Amino acid sequence: MSLIQKFFVNQDKNIGLKLIFGLLLGIVLLFISNSDKKKINTGEKNIFETEKKIDFDCDVYEKKLELKLENLLSQVKGAGNIKVMISIFNGKEILLAQDINSSESKINENDKSGSTKETFEQKKETKKIIINDKPLIIKEIMPEITGAIIVAEGGDNAFIKSELIRATQIILNIDVHKIRVLKMK
Repeated sequence: MSLIQKFFVNQDKNIGLKLIFGLLLGIVLLFISNSDKKKINTGEKNIFETEKKIDFDCDVYEKKLELKLENLLSQVKGAGNIKVMISIFNGKEILLAQDINSSESKINENDKSGSTKETFEQKKETKKIIINDKPLIIKEIMPEITGAIIVAEGGDNAFIKSELIRATQIILNIDVHKIRVLKMK
């Protein structure tokens, strides 16, 4: 006989009832604690809305990337001093969850002369989903990097040049033809 069966069989029925009562009490307390949170009506379906975040500064993001890449690439043996310029397309985008309720109706009207008139009506209501006074963010999309120029003291060496291009391609996840390495004067 298992330990659980021994507990329920050998003990009096009051202990088993106390255990069940304790579990039920725990579940009730769980529901009470969750009732303070805001409830969200998700409606029929959720879709996403794209918004530009106002407090995101693309120039600052670009400069941070350039500095990080300069620091990394300057560690390559033979590369020497390095300057990096990165070009960015668009700003940061944020996808917000929305609650969309839509309805369609079709009305057929017959007049006395026998003609029929069909009318279609569509209604669409969208609301941003808000939790704790903040919109629900589904996804943040960072700006797209469209190219990089690297000016290096060792930029005339073919091996160094290929190493800098490969490292930049991996770090920025951009195609090789979007990276150019030049010799520093």
